[in-house]
Amino acid sequence: MKELSIILSLTLALFLSIAVQAEDTDYQTGMTALKKGELNQALTSLQQAAVKNPHNKEYAQEFMILRQVIAIQSQLDRQPNVTNWNPTAQRLRTYYEQKGIDSLLLNLDQKIYAKHPTVNNAALLGESFVANDKADEAIALLSNLLQKTPLTQAVLGLAYLKDDDKEAASYIAASLADALMTNPLRLRLARIESGLGQKDKAIATLITLFEQTPPSQHIAIRELCKNATEFTSLQSDPAFIAAMQTSSKVTESACSGGSSCGTCPMRAQCPSAQ
Repeated sequence: MKELSIILSLTLALFLSIAVQAEDTDYQTGMTALKKGELNQALTSLQQAAVKNPHNKEYAQEFMILRQVIAIQSQLDRQPNVTNWNPTAQRLRTYYEQKGIDSLLLNLDQKIYAKHPTVNNAALLGESFVANDKADEAIALLSNLLQKTPLTQAVLGLAYLKDDDKEAASYIAASLADALMTNPLRLRLARIESGLGQKDKAIATLITLFEQTPPSQHIAIRELCKNATEFTSLQSDPAFIAAMQTSSKVTESACSGGSSCGTCPMRAQCPSAQ
């Protein structure tokens, strides 16, 4: 009887293991399709994963967000001239960037730049060219800008790095030392430093980046670092892993997200409401 009980327990454990593996397979299939830009296929797989495991909040969240993304993408394609096109496109862009969907990001950045050819949008388009192995197009775009900024130069450095021109990339990295540092610039500089094999500099830049970034944005930055090819060789490095867990030195209020600061119970402690 005891042996039968053991056999039944092992059988149940095996069944549960197979079920979990099947659910994980659906989820992984969906995330792989997502990375390739195959959104509808990804949606189907993520829905299957969520249905099979209704208690897994991550599966459900990924499915619901992607469903919204597909709807937004369709809306932008149908209504290219609506007044809120650009802010909507920027939200869509954030999703593509964080998920590392390079092909769709490039397509969207080309549309954004065509409508709003700003210096910042040029930098983002250049970075998308780099991510899609089109460094020559990034170099052509950014080298010929009438107005250059530290960010456009940093992306140009990434393009030179991708084009295997380490001398030009190193020159740009050195020239950015005197630039007014922003967090977007720090991230690109760390990528250049890592790509040049300057591990200690890259780690130090990343630590400063996380220290100067509000805590609520750390998850998004980690995703960007995970997708950046310049950090591939550092992903298992203890120093890099530790840098990814650096605490923020930026104070961030626990905003309730209400309609008015005047009625918020956190008003007395919130700097934004003063």
